[in-house]
Amino acid sequence: MAPHLSPIEMDKARLMKGNKKTANEILKVINRGAGRSAAPLSIDAVRRFLRGKTHKQGGIEQRGRKPTLGRRAVLALNSTRKQLINKCKGKHEVHWKDVIKKTRVPKVHRSTAKRAFDREGLDVEWRRPREKPSRGPEHVKERFDMCREWKDKPVSYFKGMDMIIDNKRWDFPTTDKARTYVRSLRVRGHLRTPGEGLKPNFTKPSRKKNRMYCPVVSLCAGIANNKVVLWTYLPKTWNGEAAAALFKGPVLKALKQNNPTKTRFRIIEDNDPTGYNSKKAIAAKTESHITSVGLPRYSPDLNPLDFFLWSEVERRMAKHPEKPNETMAGFKARLRRTAMNIPSSVIGKAVASMKKRAKAIFDAKGHDIARD
Repeated sequence: MAPHLSPIEMDKARLMKGNKKTANEILKVINRGAGRSAAPLSIDAVRRFLRGKTHKQGGIEQRGRKPTLGRRAVLALNSTRKQLINKCKGKHEVHWKDVIKKTRVPKVHRSTAKRAFDREGLDVEWRRPREKPSRGPEHVKERFDMCREWKDKPVSYFKGMDMIIDNKRWDFPTTDKARTYVRSLRVRGHLRTPGEGLKPNFTKPSRKKNRMYCPVVSLCAGIANNKVVLWTYLPKTWNGEAAAALFKGPVLKALKQNNPTKTRFRIIEDNDPTGYNSKKAIAAKTESHITSVGLPRYSPDLNPLDFFLWSEVERRMAKHPEKPNETMAGFKARLRRTAMNIPSSVIGKAVASMKKRAKAIFDAKGHDIARD
């Protein structure tokens, strides 16, 4: 068996490591003081000890009853939660692990912390930021009627659509203030109570209220056969004429390329009275032999581009931040390249979930899905 460090030698090695001594220097000192009767240590034994792979002391006990949180610990966690959220000012997300790490309480799993909060009557959980008023009764009825039909459709019905399209306005920040605003928009949710939803640092910033210079890129994307088949940029003005040009041009071209043998096409689109459903756009779709299925109004949880594609592109774009002097053309190229590189298996799962989402909305009587 290879020789190990004695407690005295471990203390000496820690002290020398604090004085920025190398592993070879520590080995020489320990072997010099070990005496002739003791077997000399190897350099590997010293290195393993310095890296914390052997001779672990003071480790967290993993056996027995799991640690719990008392009332005092819960109040401390809740105070830390508020401090972290006020400090970040809505620019990034605060999770259970951040709160537990910052507070001097036993290290527990997030589910343990949530149960402790529930026990003390604090309804704190991960909730999305509020940004839009609730739907009206007519919108709820539209969702309920549509999902009553869709919940019985097979998954092949949604995957068999020739295309699912949607428009998106993408911010291109050019100043520090605009970049801060865009980072705030990427926050997916907060650890909050239901009553904190409208307080500062818990809501998404409003474009009208901020009034900052942030150029916008307008685009239309379409998915079919589990991949992004359409990614085209739109003019600044969006109206019936622009929508008609979109259907006669990029949309029809993508449909023919994706289905060379077909002459008639079926697509799913948002309910857009100024664009997709304008008289000029309807005439263009009729001329191009395109039949459209309109989604209910205020239903981003039914369109896979809304509940999946845009957030997935944002997440992948955030991994590779823009260069300081990135141009608008470079930003558009990076945006398109990011969308086109999303794996087909990931997009296929999002489209297949439309049936499950329709059933969940039907069960909710047309209201929001509890966890979508």
